[in-house]
Amino acid sequence: KRQDFMSSQRGFTVLDLLIALAVVGVVLTLGLPGLTAMVLENRMNAQTNGLVHALHRARQEAHIRRREAVICPVGRQGHCDITGDWSRGWLLIVQDAASVGSRKKASHTLMHAETFDGIRLHSNRNTFTFRPFEIRSTNGTFWLCDRRGANGARAVVVSPAGRPRTIADPRSARVRRACRS
Repeated sequence: KRQDFMSSQRGFTVLDLLIALAVVGVVLTLGLPGLTAMVLENRMNAQTNGLVHALHRARQEAHIRRREAVICPVGRQGHCDITGDWSRGWLLIVQDAASVGSRKKASHTLMHAETFDGIRLHSNRNTFTFRPFEIRSTNGTFWLCDRRGANGARAVVVSPAGRPRTIADPRSARVRRACRS
């Protein structure tokens, strides 16, 4: 009886395991580049959406608080860096009500966002100032680049009224130039 039981047991042969590993290898080889592209695209979209949200919020805060709101690059100490190095991310700051009219301008940080690993952020402005009462704000452009270069790049254009819009056009010479550095 024992031999009948043992002979009825079946398992995987070495050949079965090798075929299964080969199939898994082929599926991973074909699917991994697509998955990598999808992850890069999602990261770029998330970073772009975060920046656009910050720009909309800055514009809104300027109107609500009736004071200037500023989007500036994050410096080494976590304060505004007016040199224009956007590689660490950005801050949204608003002047405190108590310091309006005084020589010393105290500010309150409303938002602090960091750039994702692998995404480079450039701008043609050192800071973006949003003013209340529909007074002209700082216009300019942000460029977001990753390892795909201009093919995966985004541009966020801020109008003089402070309204941001997104452009994803890799044929633009400005995008190609910004993503080369």
